[in-house]
Amino acid sequence: MRNVAGLTAHDIRSRLDRITATDATAVMGTSPWRSKYDVYLEKCVGLTPQEPSPAMLWGQLMEPPLLLFAEHVLSQYHRREIQLTKTGCRRRHSNGVMSCTLDARVVGMAEAVEAKTHASIHGNVNLDDWGTPWTDEIPAWYRDQVLAQLACCPDLERVWVVLSVGRMIPTFYCVDRSAHLARIAEIENTVCDFWDQHIITNIPPGDSTPTLDVTRRINVPTQDEMAVALPDRLIEKRQKV
Repeated sequence: MRNVAGLTAHDIRSRLDRITATDATAVMGTSPWRSKYDVYLEKCVGLTPQEPSPAMLWGQLMEPPLLLFAEHVLSQYHRREIQLTKTGCRRRHSNGVMSCTLDARVVGMAEAVEAKTHASIHGNVNLDDWGTPWTDEIPAWYRDQVLAQLACCPDLERVWVVLSVGRMIPTFYCVDRSAHLARIAEIENTVCDFWDQHIITNIPPGDSTPTLDVTRRINVPTQDEMAVALPDRLIEKRQKV
């Protein structure tokens, strides 16, 4: 069975062994929703599955028509018929630490598409973090997510971000690899350092705190025999959280 993100149970388990593009935004400190402590807990501590909110579910259900619209608009942009595919969208970085799942690739071109929804279930829209369409003026956390995708996909030159906002016609943005080479390298180095210093060693980051939503999902053992099998340090950290 697949969840609303199109991932199988095996896919979800394998994501625990990698820092995903979404995880990278938390590690870089740009995510407004998650901290790098959250990433540590998700990789090293048992968490109960996250139930998708109605907004998350609706956003996922909107992805297919949004990609179809992107296919149409990008065909006009390139002045040739293009086709999007889901094939080959799950990628792993050669560093063995990072991974990503693209929403779609452009067949025969070094491009991918990332579908985003904002205020998808109501009409109250705040676009302060979004700049001029057809530029890379998107929120910092989405830009880092896309740059982490480019890090995992050296064959891609750019990622188109198609944004569906409330009741408006979707708008397009473009993040080009050549304009962000330094930031891509910074993300790669920071993520690998985080993996080595905190995930492999099982030491939580001292300069970060978990969010309330994640702490509520911590699956603390209740049976003594289960607790004894865990490292004392990890039990202590769980109790503190």
